[in-house]
Amino acid sequence: PLFLMCDQSDIRAHTEVFSRLADGMPALIFHDSVPGGIGLAEKIYEIFPELLREGQKVVSGCSCTDGCPACVGPVAENGLGAREKVRLLLEYLNDHNEG
Repeated sequence: PLFLMCDQSDIRAHTEVFSRLADGMPALIFHDSVPGGIGLAEKIYEIFPELLREGQKVVSGCSCTDGCPACVGPVAENGLGAREKVRLLLEYLNDHNEG
């Protein structure tokens, strides 16, 4: 929402562990919550490399141990060690992003 200058409810995300859209690989799909769309999801795909980089900065720069609302969300929701897992995932995605 910050990058798109919209409300959090204006954009939605859907995850699939084994997606037909990604030849059986995991997929993260963004879509507008407005029927027919207004172009928010398209903008996410345009700025996705920047979002990955900024996400990695936030998670890497946080001083918490396992995760907190400032970086990856509450530990109770995401489990112990969530911060490190998210950090590694973002590092991988940044290293392998084709954008």
